[in-house]
Amino acid sequence: MYLKQAIARINNINWDKVGTKTSIENGNLGEEFLQRLANFYNEISIKKYPPLFSDIASLMGDNRELNFDEYYNDKTKRFLGRTMYQSKIVEYYLLNFPSRYFQTKPV
Repeated sequence: MYLKQAIARINNINWDKVGTKTSIENGNLGEEFLQRLANFYNEISIKKYPPLFSDIASLMGDNRELNFDEYYNDKTKRFLGRTMYQSKIVEYYLLNFPSRYFQTKPV
């Protein structure tokens, strides 16, 4: 259930406005991910990695390979295809959002 909600949230972002002055609401997803990432590193006390390399699920021992492309709408696919950084942030958000850690730790 959490994963479906997270994917719906990502697909509902107005990607055309990301990076503009009117994208504050759309930027909340990235802010939430980075806040949860910071909380995770502070509580777990392991070596900190930049967001591009912060696959928390993998750091916690979950090494499943998942592909979310089939769940993205066309606008999301185009936006995420621009750079690896954007794509990885969203991928790691989805990989970790349903985890027990993220479900029980508010931002």
